[in-house]
Amino acid sequence: MDVFRIIAPGMHDSDKRGVIRVPPNTYDRLAQLSKDTGVSICRIVDQCVTFALERLETGDREVENENS
Repeated sequence: MDVFRIIAPGMHDSDKRGVIRVPPNTYDRLAQLSKDTGVSICRIVDQCVTFALERLETGDREVENENS
């Protein structure tokens, strides 16, 4: 089973900013995780989305990672 681990900052964030909306209960979980780890919500969301997209399946085949 794949395990998700949060990676602490080590690189500079992009100067391009976007906005995403999440349900309040998801935001609360992200905020608590950010508080517990000292990692920004933005970085946590980025790592979660990247992890999910790299393992995304549609139908019976995996979607190719565009960065590969």
